[in-house]
Amino acid sequence: MTRPYVIFCPFFVPHLGGVEIYNFNLAKALVNKGESVVVVTSQDIKGPSRATGDLEMPESLTILGMPSRFFLNDRFPLPVRNSQRKKVLEELASIHPEKVVVNTRYYPLSLLGMRYAAEKGQRAVVIDHSTSYLTVSNPLLDPVLNLYERLVTNKGRRYDNIYGCVSKQGCEWLRSFGIAAERVFHNAINGAEFTKQASSRSFRQELALASDDLIVAFTGRLLKEKGVLRVVSAIEGLPSTVQKRLHVVVAGDGPEASTLKRHDNPHIHYVGSLNRGDIAALLLETDVFCFPSTYPEGLPTSLLEAAVCHTAIITSNCGGAREVVPSSDCGIVLESADTAHIQKAVMAFVSNPSYRQTCATNVRAHVLKNFTWDLTAQAIIDAR
Repeated sequence: MTRPYVIFCPFFVPHLGGVEIYNFNLAKALVNKGESVVVVTSQDIKGPSRATGDLEMPESLTILGMPSRFFLNDRFPLPVRNSQRKKVLEELASIHPEKVVVNTRYYPLSLLGMRYAAEKGQRAVVIDHSTSYLTVSNPLLDPVLNLYERLVTNKGRRYDNIYGCVSKQGCEWLRSFGIAAERVFHNAINGAEFTKQASSRSFRQELALASDDLIVAFTGRLLKEKGVLRVVSAIEGLPSTVQKRLHVVVAGDGPEASTLKRHDNPHIHYVGSLNRGDIAALLLETDVFCFPSTYPEGLPTSLLEAAVCHTAIITSNCGGAREVVPSSDCGIVLESADTAHIQKAVMAFVSNPSYRQTCATNVRAHVLKNFTWDLTAQAIIDAR
């Protein structure tokens, strides 16, 4: 049996989020290259034993659940000391890893992974997934989190880590901590697999949309910083002659969901939280994907999903945006994520169908070539 790649990540599937999906796909890609993988992740001591939902796990993937309590609306896992933790640490001690990979740099589990690598005589490959400070959108709590992030990052720098990010913008952000990020380990997508899993649902039929109506979609966590309500406001502020052809379809869950549920506009459709098959089906029917996020994104999976579904993209200049949309013939990167700039971008696509199709075609080809899990896994293997 090969020596395993040991991956530390604060969250893992079936918990859904960018870091979780990233590590699940990275693990699968490493297994496809003939490697074995051990994932060390947080397990809620108040919840049931870790399950994987309807996801198919590779045989060469082992998951070790570190017992933890979850804080800040389940966004911050803190490991606890009990007999289960002792068993996990004993099992880790018995492993002779090929390489240790640590996701994010500011969770207690991250520091544990760095220390584990050092004890095994290795440099941990630390992958950062952000481009700004941690935030919970609380003006009192955020400064405390910022201070915590700097302190724990400095603590992690005591180890001889190999730092990298999921986007080039992330590498620039790490420089503000005095860290010279040495690699980019791109977020990626298996385009054929994603589109093939599309369900048989037709959202045009379900929402009774005409064939020439344009769908402007948003998928992802419905946080204020992600900008979904700005998309809604932008569309509602367009002239009625334009607005009557447009339909905003929002998929996801989060704090802004309650506002969307109460929204009374026949051109605004909230379809709830969707599984990946339904998301693929929605994006394959979408004309424009609008993502005006001001959240500290690493490289949003939703942009990659929209791209492989041949969808024209409007995005803020968030982490990874200019890597996914490298030029104006691949999509529109907003100068500002406010409603006025969103409206201008939407009108550029509405008024010029040829430009919209050109962008959709070009961004799809670009992502399929440059953002594959095989490339990311190989970058991890080659990291020294």
